[in-house]
Amino acid sequence: TSQVTKEKKVLLDFLHSMFECIAQGLSSNEIYQQIVHGGLTTIEGVSACFFKFNSETKELIACANEGLFPLLKTKLPKKLERSKMLSIAMHGECFSYGESFIGGVARDLCPVSLYGKDLICLPKNNDPALKVRALLVYPITFKQELFGVLAIANSLNSNGFSEERCRLFESVCEQIGIVLNSVRQLNELLKKRKLDFDLSLAEQVQSVLLPKIEELNINGLELSVNYNTSQKVGGDLYDIIP
Repeated sequence: TSQVTKEKKVLLDFLHSMFECIAQGLSSNEIYQQIVHGGLTTIEGVSACFFKFNSETKELIACANEGLFPLLKTKLPKKLERSKMLSIAMHGECFSYGESFIGGVARDLCPVSLYGKDLICLPKNNDPALKVRALLVYPITFKQELFGVLAIANSLNSNGFSEERCRLFESVCEQIGIVLNSVRQLNELLKKRKLDFDLSLAEQVQSVLLPKIEELNINGLELSVNYNTSQKVGGDLYDIIP
């Protein structure tokens, strides 16, 4: 019971921090950074990276990380200066849909946990900071729609990621999908409100520009006007019907 209570508290604290970020109007990149931090704290990992899915290019692009997340496909030259090596690692990698562990999880929408021999296919870079001893890769989805992939490398615990922590991390990843869907819906609502406001302004401006019947005084002619738009605004000209 105490363990269940602890897990619920972790989830509630995470959700509270995420919705605080939304309320503060943080940018998408700042929200991704908070996601990485929350996931890393939950699983007690060493480093983490969020790969955002671009549905148009079918790519997963590293957009937020914490700690030195190791390179999963790039083999660095042995004589490369350490500062340059770290710079490349911090910049992050990009994966095609279905490529390696990151792209594979995105394609299959199925998380993977990799240890020991499972990681033999990863590039062996000399610096110990880039060594991968354990890797968790989880898809971030909402109703089967993919937002990205959250990956955790290595554990602070010498025994690796515990079963309890993995279960809790999976719950957090499910909540992340809900949060990102809420962010998208909020952004769409704000865009719609801005568009409605812009159209209202345009309607007011157009009503000033269009000539008023009382302003037209032409001898020998009796004039009447009817102007209806399909929505807020329409064409600027009257059709003249004799």
